[in-house]
Amino acid sequence: MSNPTKDLQDRLNPKHLLGIDDNEPDLPSDDDLKGRVEASSVPEDPKSNPEKPDPRGEKKYTFNLEYKDARGKIWTGQFTTKILNIHERSQVGAMRSMLGAGQPLNSFDAMTAEVNLMISHLAYSLVEKPDWAENLRTLEDPGIIQAIFTEVDSHESFFLGWEAAQSAGQEKSG
Repeated sequence: MSNPTKDLQDRLNPKHLLGIDDNEPDLPSDDDLKGRVEASSVPEDPKSNPEKPDPRGEKKYTFNLEYKDARGKIWTGQFTTKILNIHERSQVGAMRSMLGAGQPLNSFDAMTAEVNLMISHLAYSLVEKPDWAENLRTLEDPGIIQAIFTEVDSHESFFLGWEAAQSAGQEKSG
């Protein structure tokens, strides 16, 4: 005769979460569990696989965006971004100043300052974009601009080696 309490306990036992199979009589040690977790959570270093190089390592990078705004509209499109040279970076700063009517940055709220930075940067870094992204200042949702900028920033951080520096506890400069 089966014991309903024992059956329920067996079904609710989270052995599968600990990587224990039915043939293991005892719980694994903490060190063993720690080793299993670390082995399963180590991200693959894209630079370590020469057969599958990370496309962000190229000067130009193409990505697809799919962003759902708060109203439920889905914004999709393919973008190609490029790494900016020093001259272009200074032009980004000049455009950012123009968008701010020449006022000091600290005179703006954080969102306005950030949106002006993203729009200026994207104006120089995006070399291909869908029609709806031709003039980002006409969009209503700044989240769309943030989503595009996040991809562009990821490309630049990877290409310039800032990701590795930040993960090693160093600050990026620039």
